[in-house]
Amino acid sequence: MAGVPGTDSARLAERSADSWYARIPEFVRATFTVRKLEDFAADLAAKHKHGVKRGATPFSVPFLIGLLGPKYRADRVAYGNFRLSAVIAAAQSAQDETVQRILALGLDEFSAFVEIVTAERVDFHRRYLTDCLDSLLLKNRPGAMITQPRGADGASSWTAVCWRYCSKSRCCVPVARGVTTLRHSA
Repeated sequence: MAGVPGTDSARLAERSADSWYARIPEFVRATFTVRKLEDFAADLAAKHKHGVKRGATPFSVPFLIGLLGPKYRADRVAYGNFRLSAVIAAAQSAQDETVQRILALGLDEFSAFVEIVTAERVDFHRRYLTDCLDSLLLKNRPGAMITQPRGADGASSWTAVCWRYCSKSRCCVPVARGVTTLRHSA
């Protein structure tokens, strides 16, 4: 069955690969959110607010997610405003459209700050994580679980291989910064 596109198993492998690769930008956004919440928690600990103390171990993720609650809203807004002002100043000198569009969404200061940082860095991290996954899956090597041949029109198409199964080739089409959608190749 290996290398036979169009089978039910191949379609299942293709959908699986599609869904996991499409999750990378959201994973990057979630990671940045938790990292910025960690910075916020360190700031609270330095100011001795809300009983937050920096210990020998890192802050737990459930604790960091709890910082998004209403109890910390005023401090989170103040922290986000402080961090956001530096990002906005840098963006206005460069006339960055992405930053202006994120600011136009009307998010709170902390969320806007995280979204701007994510927008600036998601492409790099998406490429890095994709390269890591490609390496782990032995992309285009003997015994590979995923292959990516070049299409006849120069477009990149890829085939996901799940154990012994191979999927139907598809083309990756960029539609927005850090986001890709997949369509059938000709």
